[in-house]
Amino acid sequence: MNDVSVVLPVQHTGLGQTLPYARLAAATRTQRLWCGQSFGVETHALFAALAGAGHGLQFGSAVALAPLRHPLAAALAARSVAVLSERPYVAAFGPGATGFQRGVRGAPYRSPLAATREYVTTVRDLLDGKPVTRLDGEFPADGLRLPQFPAPPVHLGLGVLRGRMAELAGESVEWAVTWLTPPEHLSGTVVPRLAAGAARAGRDRPRVATVLQAVVARPGRDVLAAATASCEQHVQAAHYVDMLARSGIHFDEPGSRARAARLVETGVIAAGTPAQIAGRIGDLHRHGADEVVVNVCGTYMTQGPGAAARDLSEILDAHGEA
Repeated sequence: MNDVSVVLPVQHTGLGQTLPYARLAAATRTQRLWCGQSFGVETHALFAALAGAGHGLQFGSAVALAPLRHPLAAALAARSVAVLSERPYVAAFGPGATGFQRGVRGAPYRSPLAATREYVTTVRDLLDGKPVTRLDGEFPADGLRLPQFPAPPVHLGLGVLRGRMAELAGESVEWAVTWLTPPEHLSGTVVPRLAAGAARAGRDRPRVATVLQAVVARPGRDVLAAATASCEQHVQAAHYVDMLARSGIHFDEPGSRARAARLVETGVIAAGTPAQIAGRIGDLHRHGADEVVVNVCGTYMTQGPGAAARDLSEILDAHGEA
C-alpha cells in the first residue's frame, strides 16, 4: 500500500504547536501522525494529549530511544497511547548513539544489536501478557507481567539504517522505520534483508515507513539552509555516513551545509516544487516504502511554523493529485 503520513517537524513545547500537523495528518488516508524522541513535551504524553483533543489519529514513534525506558515502562506507555487514542499504535524503538547510551546508563550497550533484540522481545512478551524473567542481559526482569485488558493492538518497530538491523526487524517486529534513506538503499538492502529475517523467523515481512525530509523551493527562500537544518546532526553521525556511503553517496567536505547540498543533489532530501516532491514520494514507494512520512522540519526551523505547515499542505495536495 502506497501510503503517506506526517511527522511532527520539531520537538514541540506545547500542544498548540502540534495542532496544524495533527489536522493535516487527519486528512491523509492513514490518519497517522509520527513523532521522534521528543525532549520537549515527551512523545507519549503528547500523543495522549492529542488523543484527548479528539482528532481521531493513529500515532507512531519514529523512534523512541530504548535507553530512556525499561521494557516494562515502554510496553505500558505504548499500550496507554493505543488505549487513549482508541487506535492501533506503532511503537518503534532504537538504541540511540553510543554517547547517549553512555550518558543515560553509564556505559554503552555491549552489543546494540543484541540489546535491541532483547528489548523488543521483552516488550512484545509483556504486551502479550507473558511473564518475563531475564536476569542477565541489558534489561533485567524478574517475574514481570503486564496486567491484561482489552486494548487496540500495539505494533512494534525498529529504526533501521543498515542490513543487520533490518534482518533483526524482519525477525522480530512489524515495522521498520528509516530516515534519510536513498531509494536504492531501500530496494537493494533494507527490503531484502527485512525479507530474509522474516523468512528465517517464519513471519510476514515488516512494513517500511520512510521519513522524507522535504523543502518546497520558493522565491527568496534559502533551500540549502532549510535542508541543512533538517539533517545537520544526521550527516555528522558515523552510522548515517556509513549507510549513505554504502548507497554510493560520499561526502567530499566535512561541513554540514556541503553535505546537505549533496543530499539535495542526490534527492535524498526532496527539494523543489510540491509536485516534484510528490514525485520523490513515488520513487520511495516504488523502491519498497509502504508509507512515506513527510518531514518539513527544515522549513520549520528556518522559516517558522506557518511556512512549514504551508509546505506540508501543498506537498500532501500534490501527492493526492499525482
